[in-house]
Amino acid sequence: MAMHEPAPIFTIGYGRRSLHEFIELLTRHNVTTLLDVRSRPYSRWQPEFRKQNLEMLLPVSGIEYRFHGDALGGKPDDPTCRRGGHVDYTLIREKTWFQAGLDDLETHAREGRRIAIMCAEQKPEHCHRTWLITPELLERGIDVQHIDETGELLTHDLVTDCRRDPQQAFHFDQ
Repeated sequence: MAMHEPAPIFTIGYGRRSLHEFIELLTRHNVTTLLDVRSRPYSRWQPEFRKQNLEMLLPVSGIEYRFHGDALGGKPDDPTCRRGGHVDYTLIREKTWFQAGLDDLETHAREGRRIAIMCAEQKPEHCHRTWLITPELLERGIDVQHIDETGELLTHDLVTDCRRDPQQAFHFDQ
């Protein structure tokens, strides 16, 4: 594919949405690829969002499913990503596998693909996709827009204004 001005990258969480509502939101925002960045691609609370279901159902709606939790997940199994018993995003950012995941995401955005980064948390201010992945993409010149719990698009500045220091309020690995 030819390189273009990078397409915006969206973030989305499924939270309490049904799979039908979730796919409808992706379609409304013309998303062509869903990038699952959950460290473990299943949900005990929302079993319809397990990897196998998404792989089977998204293509029916014209959306490609890709798992990237091994490279961009917020709860890596790597013990060198922990400090004081908790995941430390500074340590994750230094990992070659994380940077390779970002490189892949950037390449797809520059090819013009409309990608949504998916995790479980419906509110963007509660998820690693906002605090770990998005700042790195912004530094690379890629616009990121968050699909919030109401289905509306929010800029990253609006989301980060909601909570300046997310790790102060809770730990991401609980």
